[in-house]
Amino acid sequence: MKKVFYVLLTISLCLTGCTTIKNHSMLMHGMVIGDSNEPVAGLEIFVDKKMVCRTNANGFFEVDVPIKKDFEFEVSKSGWERKKFCEPYIDATKLYVYQIHSIGWIYAEIEKSLKDGDFDSVSALIEDLENRYGENENALFLKSVVAYKTGNYENADRYFRESNVSLNESSCVKKFYEKIGGALWNLGK
Repeated sequence: MKKVFYVLLTISLCLTGCTTIKNHSMLMHGMVIGDSNEPVAGLEIFVDKKMVCRTNANGFFEVDVPIKKDFEFEVSKSGWERKKFCEPYIDATKLYVYQIHSIGWIYAEIEKSLKDGDFDSVSALIEDLENRYGENENALFLKSVVAYKTGNYENADRYFRESNVSLNESSCVKKFYEKIGGALWNLGK
């Protein structure tokens, strides 16, 4: 009888120990959607700069997270914005839904903000693009537009030249080049 008691006691201690260890983390269930609330498949989920999983075809993911306050993770996929999220507390019974935007949506927002004259928003969106893709031709061209619109013609000229945008691409680009260059900076050299 004592032998059975010790066996049961040992098993219960082992199970209690396993439960205690398991309580230091939990499974977080999430979903990532895009611009039009469509699921984003193949999105990489990073925790502490280490990729831990990808979203499935329906945009869902599961991550084993430590039980702590302010859990942070980052999402990334080519053609989409890279974004960080922070949750103050993870509830294992909830489905967390996050929205990210495609690069096309970001360009549309830049254009809208330019039309509205909201240059702070434009600069922040361009900075996001540069953080994601580095300083590229599109970002430099957009910076030249912002510099021109804010009266900084010298930087407008510099950014435009660095962007390597062809003057023959469109009549709009040619008109913009003439506005920032021509008589002011003699860009035709």
